[in-house]
Amino acid sequence: MSESEEKKFARLRVSTKKKVEELMEDTLEGFIGLDEDTKDLVVGPLLSECRVSVADKILIGLLGYNAMNTIGWRETNAVSAKELSEKLGLNYNTVRAEISRLAREKYVIPKARGAYSINISLIEKIAERIINAKRKCVEGGKK
Repeated sequence: MSESEEKKFARLRVSTKKKVEELMEDTLEGFIGLDEDTKDLVVGPLLSECRVSVADKILIGLLGYNAMNTIGWRETNAVSAKELSEKLGLNYNTVRAEISRLAREKYVIPKARGAYSINISLIEKIAERIINAKRKCVEGGKK
């Protein structure tokens, strides 16, 4: 490709990957941390302090695991209901029921062997949902 071809529509070009990463970071901040020493997900203060639905906590957890995969800390972004329930401190049966509902609503994609991942094509819708919950928490008191 010639240099003149490279410049065509240069102002219109965007990096979808960068946009998704920034949106994930904005969405997760305060809810989830990523521990550089253990290369693991850490529950942030807002996850326990804010009134957030179980479904939203699951989406936050899945986004966190997706972020870990994006930066190379995990081989996959898929995670089991058991791992999510343990990491987020939620009842396993509740997580299973909610994750099935989220899969029916297309927020979550079932993977092999009982693992699930976030439907990244819905990142803007998921981010809006989580950021609205965060805003309500911060502006209106925690609980």
